Amino acid sequence: MTKLELTGQTFTRLTVLGKASIRHDTRKRYWKVKCECGVEKEVRADGLRSGEYKSCGCLNKELARQLNFMDLTGKIYGRLTVIKETTKRSKSGSIYWECICSCKTIKRVRSDSLISGMTKSCGCLGKEMRKRGVITHGLSYTSEYRKAKLARYRDKKAKLDTMWTTEMEKALLNLQPKCVVCGSTDRLATDHVKPLSKGYGLEPGNAVKLCRSCNSSKGNKNLSELASEISEKIINAAVQFNKVWQKI
Repeated sequence: MTKLELTGQTFTRLTVLGKASIRHDTRKRYWKVKCECGVEKEVRADGLRSGEYKSCGCLNKELARQLNFMDLTGKIYGRLTVIKETTKRSKSGSIYWECICSCKTIKRVRSDSLISGMTKSCGCLGKEMRKRGVITHGLSYTSEYRKAKLARYRDKKAKLDTMWTTEMEKALLNLQPKCVVCGSTDRLATDHVKPLSKGYGLEPGNAVKLCRSCNSSKGNKNLSELASEISEKIINAAVQFNKVWQKI
């Protein structure tokens, strides 16, 4: 049997330097690679050849940033009015925006914190609530609360998914007849790549097919919170459908 030799070969952004120094898995062959950005790591041979690994992770961050970008300039979130984008980025690539609070304080806030409603002021709102002794309702585990929460979700979905059409749904299912992460066909659902709970509706570029298990596992997480191999599959599938839909 001819021995596998990948040294010198390039797979998207990864160039193979040689065999891995450590046998990570006795059943798999690992190779040391160097990304275009200069990062070196050790990956599985089958992952390289199948296209699972395309970079050290930098490509995924770039794609996620393109997919997650939304111009928030001038928008109002709670007491905060967005002034401009800053050059600051979080480790996951999230954009920081310069905002002015109603109390005239300037604050830098991540885009996901603004959109999700996690940050509504420079901090003055929380101080006021603590002074008033505001406490939680304690009803989170009651059936009434769950029903109310589901109703709010349906209302939000109805408001944000206005761009999604029956034709888009059919085209997506035709392109993605299986879960884009694991390949299962168990109770496929159209999932929001960027979470509905954080202000994103279904549209080409923000929709993929996931099975029941993967959909449940992803939940309302941001792409940066998922394992890189999973987020890459989701992003690539979303981008692919967006390109296909533009041609229809």
